[in-house]
Amino acid sequence: MFAGDWHAGTDFGISAVASAAAAGVERIAHVGDFGYWPRHPDGRRYLEAISDACVEHDVELWFCDGNHEDHESLPHDTANEPVEVAPGVNWVPRGITVEWASTRILFMGGAVSVDQFSRFPGKTWFPTEVPSEGQWQRASAATDIDVVVAHDTVPGMPVLGRPALSIPWAIRRRASDHRKRLAALQKSLEPRLWVHGHWHHRASARLSGTQFESLGHDRGPASEAALLCDLPSLELTTIG
Repeated sequence: MFAGDWHAGTDFGISAVASAAAAGVERIAHVGDFGYWPRHPDGRRYLEAISDACVEHDVELWFCDGNHEDHESLPHDTANEPVEVAPGVNWVPRGITVEWASTRILFMGGAVSVDQFSRFPGKTWFPTEVPSEGQWQRASAATDIDVVVAHDTVPGMPVLGRPALSIPWAIRRRASDHRKRLAALQKSLEPRLWVHGHWHHRASARLSGTQFESLGHDRGPASEAALLCDLPSLELTTIG
C-alpha cells in the first residue's frame, strides 16, 4: 500500500495500518511527512503507537522523509541503507532503492516547505529538508527503477497548492527548482510509476511516460490517502 502524509496523526495512522492488514498488505510505502519527531514527547508516543500497530498486524512500514520531519534526528549524511527507527517502521534515505517482488523502488524524500517563514529553524524547519548534491547523484545513479516513492512531484502534475502570492518569491523559486530537479530525475530513471504526497491532493496524470499518483493526507478522506498496489504488475486500486 502507498500511504499519503500522516503528519503524526496517530488515530489516522493506526487505522491505515489496520486497513492495510485487512486488505492483505505486507508493506506500506509511505510518501513522507510521516511525522518523525523523536525528540518531542508527542512524536515519541506517535512513533510507538504506529510501531505497535505494525507489529500487531504484521505489516512493515517504509517511509521517505517529507519536509515536515525532524531532519536533525535523521542520519542523512551517513545512512546508506534503510534504517529501522522502531520495530516495523523503517526510514529509507534519499536515493536508496529497495526490491520487493522483483520490483525496484527508489525512495526520494525531501521537499521545500513553503511555510518555512512561519517556522523555527532547528525546531520546526531544517535546511536539510531538501536533498544534498550527493543524494541527488545517488538517486540519479540508480538503475532499472520501476517505481519512485517521493515526497514531491514534477512540474505539470495537476495538484492544488497554496496561492502563489501567499508564498515569498525566494521560497517559490527554491520549490520550483526542486521540482525541476525531480523532473530531470524522472527523465533519467524512466520509472513506470511515481507516487508522492506533499500537496495533500488526490490526483493522477501520465507525464513523460510515467504514471504519477498524488495522495491525500490525514485531514481528508482516508480513501484519498492510500492506494493498494499489486507487485510486480503495479495494478492500483483504492482502499476503504
